[in-house]
Order: sequence, then structure tokens, then C-alpha cells
Amino acid sequence: AHGKLLAFALYNLCKYPEYLEPLVDEIKTMQQRHPEGTRQYDELHLMDGFLKETARLNPTVVFLYPFRFSDGRVVPKDNWLVMSSHAIMQHQDYYDNPSDFEGFRFAQKAKAPRGEGDTEGGSKSLFSSPSFDFPFWGSVKRPCPRRFYVSIVAKMVLSHFIMNYDFELANPNGPQSLAWSFALMPHPMMKLLIRKKTHPLTTEKGQQNEPS
Repeated sequence: AHGKLLAFALYNLCKYPEYLEPLVDEIKTMQQRHPEGTRQYDELHLMDGFLKETARLNPTVVFLYPFRFSDGRVVPKDNWLVMSSHAIMQHQDYYDNPSDFEGFRFAQKAKAPRGEGDTEGGSKSLFSSPSFDFPFWGSVKRPCPRRFYVSIVAKMVLSHFIMNYDFELANPNGPQSLAWSFALMPHPMMKLLIRKKTHPLTTEKGQQNEPS
């Protein structure tokens, strides 16, 4: 899951480079405050929102074990059960300008404090939070248990890429995705040109950015 997500995230950073600078600033601030550990990545609200917006526009589920519905019907192992997550996450009833990529669409909501009548505060807008209008992780009652791991690993890898490599699309006008069965996959012809930075970006303390 995180491999596909990261491929689309890198594509979006190449397509929309205006998001790079604020993401770099956020990473530097985070690393100054928390030089080590993984919980530091919880503070990357802009990146969290960027990943969620990437997932919203590039939404998929195969059963790893048999599943029985309440009426007795059974879905055997290795079969697909499909819902229109793509249609839900690009519906105007749920999102303004649903077809547009707005990298920080969710970021400010995620940082918002709990308000009156809001039992979850901004947590509902976090990338790892399932909701009826964001079924990327499956159902609200039984979401993917690996979603927290995927969120942390994606932030770690993307942070390392941003701070240590220059990258661009080999063909900016090439295809982004490919429909395979019921899944939306990164297109195999979508290629990135990647070069290690001569001088990796550092925090003000002079730390080079290596994965924790």
C-alpha cells in the first residue's frame, strides 16, 4: 500500500513543486524539535494532508480470508469486493473542487482543535483516520489495522526523499496511472529522474537528514 502511495506522492511533488518548500520547512522544524524517534512524524500536518489528498485522488481491496455477511452469504478467500471509493472521494457533496489536487486540503483541518459538537477535533482529517467520505482504509467500523504503520513509513520515506534527492518526471505529460482489474496503479511508464543532492538539506543545527 505504501509503495503505491509513495509513487503517486512523488508524482504529485513533481507535478506541483510549489508544495516542496513548505514541506521542507515543516520537516526542518520537526527535526529541530525531535532529532530522533518516530513519533515526531505525527507533527508533519502538511505532509499528512498531502498524503491524504494523494490517496483521495488515487484510491483499493482483496479479501485475505473468507468473509461471511450477516445474511449468510460468503465471499471466498482471494476474491475482490469493490465499492465506489473513487466516486465517493471525488464527489462534490463531500469535497469542494473534487477533481482538483489541493495538497494541503486536509492539513489545516487536521491541526484544528476540538470544537463544540466535534467529538474528534481535527483527528478525522488525519490521513490514518477512516471516514464515510474517505473510505481509503475500508469501513469505519473495521478499517485497515496497518494504516498507522503505512502513514508513518510513508512520511519517513517521503521526508528522506525531499531532503536528500532532486527528482523530476522524465515525461511531465506522460500517463500517471493504469487501471488493473479494480485497482488504480502507478503507470509502469511513469519514470522519475532521481539524483542525490550534492549538499543534502539540513536543519539549522547542521544535522543531515537520515532515516530514524
